[in-house]
Amino acid sequence: MSTPRAALAASLTLSLCAAGVWLWLSREGADGTAPAVDTPAAAAGAAAVQQVPAPWAPLPPQGQPLRLVAADLRARADRGDARAACRLAAEAMHCEGAWLATREAERSAQRVLAHVAKMPVDAGTRERVHEQQAAAKATLAATEARCGGVDPLDPAERVHYWRQAALAGHPAAMRHYAVGNAFRWRDVVEVAPQLDIYRREAESVATRAARAGDLDLAIALGLGYLGTRDGPSWRPFLAQVLRPDPVRALAWLQAARAHPAVAALPAGHALRERLDAGLETAAEQLPLEMPVPAPETLPVLAGVVPRADPRNGGIGDIDPMACDAEVLRRH
Repeated sequence: MSTPRAALAASLTLSLCAAGVWLWLSREGADGTAPAVDTPAAAAGAAAVQQVPAPWAPLPPQGQPLRLVAADLRARADRGDARAACRLAAEAMHCEGAWLATREAERSAQRVLAHVAKMPVDAGTRERVHEQQAAAKATLAATEARCGGVDPLDPAERVHYWRQAALAGHPAAMRHYAVGNAFRWRDVVEVAPQLDIYRREAESVATRAARAGDLDLAIALGLGYLGTRDGPSWRPFLAQVLRPDPVRALAWLQAARAHPAVAALPAGHALRERLDAGLETAAEQLPLEMPVPAPETLPVLAGVVPRADPRNGGIGDIDPMACDAEVLRRH
């Protein structure tokens, strides 16, 4: 294959992948993070053993255009509805990612067209160009249908609603906020005041959710308390705000390692090996005169599947559907 044609083939492949990002976003709800998602079943991992009846009407059905539900969600959130605050922030996050994917698909389409215009192409290449153009149009149509006609939340508003829902005890929002996913690197300076507040309360939010059964946050806490900084991987904001503490690391890592969902993982699984290595590291850091602490409280809830990144305890963005869960009962 000649160099120009090789470049065109590579460009087409990247373009088709970019056009497919919208489908991935629709499925995963991720934005530059690991593709783990909290569906209603996964969100049960952060639900309390006891819950309180919802004082609010059910949220609007999933999948409705945001322009039809945004005003109602905002009004309910501003009156204190934690589920509405979660849903509004999650939909805004989802749509922001969708628009980013749409713009990239459009840019890719234009690059391919410009490339094709400069050289002769065979029938197969021309067909792939047409497919790429169709995919870009489909991406735009899907994004417009789901996310068009409504002003986006600015970064500070988005963080505000995530925090509101998290502090009210909404399990999915607690997970999302505590690990630091309410913040995006591309606008982190804009939300510096909120980030300073987050630094003071992330640990307590994560601890409350983990003690209510959130396995992923238990893992994130255990790995975060190790204080490891020499790895090549990025670190979640939660890991960056926790002070190294081998006692707490041991307590949470023991609880996570003994969790049935982790114990059921096959031998050699990356998460099992990471937790075992973390336990060894924490034990080495523990002062000789200090006894090994008991495992932390980590209720075992049905349907929990560990999704935390074994490298650093990162957790993927939640899906808007996870916002249907009820808030935790305060004890």
